[in-house]
Amino acid sequence: MTTIAGTGQLVAGILGLTLFGYLGDRLGAKRGAAIALAAFIALFTTMRLLESQWADSNFMTAFIIGSIAIDVLLMISLVPIAMRLSHPAVAATQFTLYMALANLGISIGAWLVALSRDHGGAPALFVWLVIAQLAALAILLVGRIPQARLDAVAPPRD
Repeated sequence: MTTIAGTGQLVAGILGLTLFGYLGDRLGAKRGAAIALAAFIALFTTMRLLESQWADSNFMTAFIIGSIAIDVLLMISLVPIAMRLSHPAVAATQFTLYMALANLGISIGAWLVALSRDHGGAPALFVWLVIAQLAALAILLVGRIPQARLDAVAPPRD
């Protein structure tokens, strides 16, 4: 498992340095994030529908590498959005809170995976993952994202 995840990180890193950065510039951050969320929806739906393939190591390897690569595309797309939403005066605090929440999210995610055992198991978990990605996509598409950093739009008044 760690070898597959390591390979996924390497593949995702190379894609992130080459293709995903280019796509982010070409498509824009919001569209890049929407594509990544749609890719997660497709991937998780495929996993849910093809439960019979879960024992196939090639299928699972493709899923792991694919999910890591999509995650890198999503992060590359979300960082510029987050930077636009952060005023420089509070950016360090926002980053600290983001990192704390991200670490808490990992723990909560592990807890939810354990909880899913009693509520439909892994197949149900993939349904919830699709729902979460759909919610994130809806927020992304409905939300207004500034075209420039907040301090560039409205300088602070003294």
